[in-house]
Amino acid sequence: MVTMWSVGAAVAYVVGWAMMSSGHDNWRWMLASSAIPAVLILLLRFGTPESPRWLLSKGRNREAEAVLKQMLGPDATVADLEADTASRTRYTDIFRGAYLRRTIFVSVFWACQLLPIYAITTYEPTILSSFGLADGSDSYLGSVVVQIFFVLGSLSGILVINKGRRTLLLWSFGLSAIPLLCLAALARPAPAVVVVLFAAFGVAAFSSQCLQAIYPSELFPTGVRATANGFATGISRVGAAIGTWGAPVVLDHSTRLAMLLGAVICVIGWGTSYVLAPETSGLTLADASAADADHHPRGRLRSRRDTTSTTPSPAVKEPS
Repeated sequence: MVTMWSVGAAVAYVVGWAMMSSGHDNWRWMLASSAIPAVLILLLRFGTPESPRWLLSKGRNREAEAVLKQMLGPDATVADLEADTASRTRYTDIFRGAYLRRTIFVSVFWACQLLPIYAITTYEPTILSSFGLADGSDSYLGSVVVQIFFVLGSLSGILVINKGRRTLLLWSFGLSAIPLLCLAALARPAPAVVVVLFAAFGVAAFSSQCLQAIYPSELFPTGVRATANGFATGISRVGAAIGTWGAPVVLDHSTRLAMLLGAVICVIGWGTSYVLAPETSGLTLADASAADADHHPRGRLRSRRDTTSTTPSPAVKEPS
């Protein structure tokens, strides 16, 4: 899913570049073109199955089993789920106890990921022009080249995500800050150096983008999973809005300052993740999202019920 977001961003630059020569009202056509993917998504949403865990929590067992059979095969039953529906949950639960810590973690790391990414991807042609790489419409094609590395970064996350969520997140933030610091420190970098540094940033930053969907799903139970995801998404979009609104203001002052601020945001994300990020790899959804789970930022998230065993629970394979 994240990889296709990167592909969409690259395609958007190509479409925008092609529409720049469509006349005085080209911006209208650019905005109107967004209706095409919106309509496609609307059509694809018809018939999308509901979460079987949510259906179980509402007592709709037959529908839950039908969804499982549709997704996993005719032999699937609700008994295959470790349902975490035993207790009632409320919206405010994500701001209480252990869940408050997890809500803060997911919201902050997500916002720190999106702020520099939205700022850079939105104003990439301007940034490349300021480094002397290209001018005018050519800068849009240069942006497409950089976007390719964002796609590669998204694909790289697939290779390492199950080796450790926490590890991937820390390395991603750390390695994202380095090329931005270099761009801030170099007064007149060669074009090849600028491309390499932006490529390195793209691969590092996008390698952990998939965690935006994974962590909220694993750290919260069915009753508030969508609520926590929605709240964290909202906070992340505040970060994205700050990046989109603030980037031109800072870029007008200094491109190097903009790169430095981007690096600072990555460092904040790294620090937040180091203190708060748990390791959920290898846990069932029920264990990872349990309210009584002990929070071990530097290790695996454990619940009280698996403290009697040193063997990690097998990962749940069914839809959440």
